[in-house]
Amino acid sequence: MLKNISIKLKEVNFVALTGIIIISIILLINFVKVLKYSYFELIDDDKYINLSNNVEYFIPKDNQYAEINQVADNSYIKFEKNNSKNIYFPEDVQKVWLKLRLQGKQASTDNIMYIDCEFIENIQFYIPTTDGKYVTKKPNEYFIFPYINLPENIDFNRDIYINSTWDSNVFNLLLAKDSNFYIIQNLLACFYIGNLGVLLGMLIMNMILFFSSKDKKYLFHSLFTGSLLSLLYCLSGMQKLILGFNSNNRLIALAAMAASTWVLFIYSYLDIKNNMPILNNFFKLSILFLVLSLYISEIIPDGFTYDILYLQMILVGLYILISIYSYFKFGMGSIYYLVGIFILFTGFIIYILGSYGLLEWNIFAFSTCYPAASIETLLFTIGIIKQIKHEKEVNTKLQLEVITDKLTNIYNRRYFEETVVNKILQLEKEKSLVSMLVLDIDHFKKVNDTYGHSTGDLVLSETAMIIKQCLRKEDILVRWGGEEFVAVLPFTDSKESTIIAETIRLSIENHKFKFVNKITVSIGIAEKDVVEDFHSWFRRADNALYNAKENGRNTVCICYTNEIRNNS
Repeated sequence: MLKNISIKLKEVNFVALTGIIIISIILLINFVKVLKYSYFELIDDDKYINLSNNVEYFIPKDNQYAEINQVADNSYIKFEKNNSKNIYFPEDVQKVWLKLRLQGKQASTDNIMYIDCEFIENIQFYIPTTDGKYVTKKPNEYFIFPYINLPENIDFNRDIYINSTWDSNVFNLLLAKDSNFYIIQNLLACFYIGNLGVLLGMLIMNMILFFSSKDKKYLFHSLFTGSLLSLLYCLSGMQKLILGFNSNNRLIALAAMAASTWVLFIYSYLDIKNNMPILNNFFKLSILFLVLSLYISEIIPDGFTYDILYLQMILVGLYILISIYSYFKFGMGSIYYLVGIFILFTGFIIYILGSYGLLEWNIFAFSTCYPAASIETLLFTIGIIKQIKHEKEVNTKLQLEVITDKLTNIYNRRYFEETVVNKILQLEKEKSLVSMLVLDIDHFKKVNDTYGHSTGDLVLSETAMIIKQCLRKEDILVRWGGEEFVAVLPFTDSKESTIIAETIRLSIENHKFKFVNKITVSIGIAEKDVVEDFHSWFRRADNALYNAKENGRNTVCICYTNEIRNNS
């Protein structure tokens, strides 16, 4: 398998690969700019302080302890220490209370507290003030992450309380200066918009390619790119900024849409119906399940949405295995496609593992899927273009083989009957001149009997090459059968065709053939008459050839409408 992979990698077009590397580097640079800015570093504790380790939590039952006055300084409530780097609770948690106390320079230098997750809903911050009260603050939604501005009269000797309706999302509670917060939010917005712009560009490009080529692969890839664009648009928090809402159920619906369009795409791209018909029904059932999950995700309880997500991920994993098998077994797809799948799947796996608390939730975890999607759609598009180009080359080669004589590498009689005759009729409609040469190698049977058929084949091949060199670009040469050739000369009268025929006769007479040394040809010429049908015209050219043979061979004869003349 490693040898096959090495061979396939060598097939990758160097120019395309260079383009991919350049775009990947640009996206990576943008990603690094998000992680590290010239005046700050995101991981610098002096600028972005993760408070998650300082948080204590309490999970009430039902609607108990719903108000701040029931929770604050209540000795009967036992808050537990969060020992994780992130804040995450099981799916069956409905409500949760968090508390923490700011200490040291946190209290004097930083004035924005924010949550690095767009999907935490119904959050209430209760900030203690120096007058002994609590100020209730609902997070602002002007940026990607919800945040609050800490009041100037905050009491740092008392605990801050946070109440939230839990929606199974991992997050961090962070503290920052307003300037640093605004910078990272703007950089993230630019980063998200840049990657979404790449997806939009690939969507438009695939639609243009579809309308120009009518190939359904581009249409299905456009649908997949559009659904992936919608998913990442929602995931980035842009939907919340623009429309004012986000929901996990909406994410599941968009994930189902992306998965279903991707399955539809690979069904067409890998030609599953013909290559693996045993999987045909499985693909159809999978698409049906994904489409149904798209519709029901908005109405089922939240707890079941993740079960649907698990099934979607299992299906995606199965289809990746099918894609790898199809590539190495049937040669379907391309290395671009496999690399694209791997990058995209890796990016989303990192996001999902991070959102379930299995990986540390940080900017890397929630941002990797964006460049992964951008690079993947680019690779997919290149892969489709290369596959379709390869298919066209194969089809062209097969079509050429059908109409080409294998021995002489010129057109065969089938091509003449299917194509050349129609061209002649078109010339006739346009009232253009056209002449025909019928050529026959003299005493060719003697060549075969004396030197053998292999030598005879060499003579045929060399003769065809000489004739072709003597003809013009617009002329059509056909091997009619055996040692006989036919040449159609558009826009040519009998006088011009006689000059060309004499050039051919002399070139063959003066050519030194391998083994045989010398051979000659007889040539018959006929210019097509306006009122004459094809068969009568061909019969006149053939009669001229017969007369050339009767007159001693190595001769050019012209057959006019009513007579045959030797060329002197």
